[in-house]
Amino acid sequence: MHAIKNNPFLYHCNNYRISHKYLDIVLPLYNPSSSWAEEIVNHFFDLKDRFDQTWSISLSIVDDGNDLDLSEGLKLIRSSIPDVNWISYPLNQGKGHALREGIKHGEGSIIVYTDFDFPYQVKNIYEMVERLDNGDADVLVGVRDESYYRHISFMRRIISKILKLLNSIFLKIPTVDTQCGLKAFNTKGKLIFERTSTKRYLVDVEFLKLLAKTDLKVKTHLVEVREDLVLSEIKNLKLLREMFSYIRILFS
Repeated sequence: MHAIKNNPFLYHCNNYRISHKYLDIVLPLYNPSSSWAEEIVNHFFDLKDRFDQTWSISLSIVDDGNDLDLSEGLKLIRSSIPDVNWISYPLNQGKGHALREGIKHGEGSIIVYTDFDFPYQVKNIYEMVERLDNGDADVLVGVRDESYYRHISFMRRIISKILKLLNSIFLKIPTVDTQCGLKAFNTKGKLIFERTSTKRYLVDVEFLKLLAKTDLKVKTHLVEVREDLVLSEIKNLKLLREMFSYIRILFS
């Protein structure tokens, strides 16, 4: 059964023929908040409860060389989600590397990646999976609504506007919001993501740049932040460094 997880298959159950489908959720994890394990468990089951019995949902968490002791949280994760795919390595490599590690270990026909704290509403993930399953797109790019920008600093808003302007000029994709951390794709999109090489946060930009050179159906999906979300602060120097790194990727 597992050997053919990449493709829907049919099996007999109570005299009905049920098409079984597989979804991979990939979460990179680096120096999370103290409640990280509880957050993952709660949001994962919230998501899982939205799907019917035709779906099998796999969770992959990538320990990206954390400085923190995650052993207690991992116990909770494994007791709640026994078949979790836990991937770890000793040195921090960055979001891009972590995502590639998690994605390559998955076997689902649809892949979703987001941040460990599920910053966007779980219903948005369900909606994106449904669209992909219906053949509406090969890749769905989360686009943040205006409520997101009320959660971030003035400097982050300014840099976001600059990046959006550059995106509109240089990237031939259906959105200027490249930095939303929620993306979903089928196996065609997976092949493109596996071609990325950026190690850190800007892997999203490289992914979209590569997609712009293909004939895959790339569409957007409006996503909303959770009402109780508290975004971590990012130092201005790091923001500026990321912006210049973005420009290098754009023109490489």
